[in-house]
Amino acid sequence: MIDETDRTSKVHLGNEAVEYAKRAVAISPKNPDAQLAVAISVGKLQPFEDYQQKFDSVHVIKDAVDRVTELDPNNDLGWHVLGRWYQGLAEVDPLHRALAQQMGGLPPATFQQAATCFEKAIQLNPHRLMHYIALGTVYVEMGRKDEGRHLIEKGLAMENTEKEDPQLKHDGAELLEKLK
Repeated sequence: MIDETDRTSKVHLGNEAVEYAKRAVAISPKNPDAQLAVAISVGKLQPFEDYQQKFDSVHVIKDAVDRVTELDPNNDLGWHVLGRWYQGLAEVDPLHRALAQQMGGLPPATFQQAATCFEKAIQLNPHRLMHYIALGTVYVEMGRKDEGRHLIEKGLAMENTEKEDPQLKHDGAELLEKLK
């Protein structure tokens, strides 16, 4: 999905990934990696969804990632995804939060909850640059700009080891530029 340039193809591949992840959960519901695959796949589709689908996805992601951290409390990616979930909800503006209220409401979420999850992810695996850039970004959003800058710089200095690392570094560098 990430490599695809055509929107229709991205959505098709994303839906395929969700279906495969759900099949994996059906086969092995106590497998944290299967649960994580659901949370990540559904999350990757969110930018392409309408408002109702995004609202529904929020709950699917949270259920899956809660299951991950319950089944394997040492899964750094589970904590990272949970942090992204809290961060995403903390960023929802009042207008969209009010619209969501009409559909059943959004769960409460704070940047501090996101930060706690990213801190846990770093504690569990200090070798993933995504954790540092995410925590730095949340710290910036919390007004802790110097700490945020330091963490983003630390992530940027790390070696790329995962497919999305170059994009994460690009996003982190852009945020640092805005902080100047």
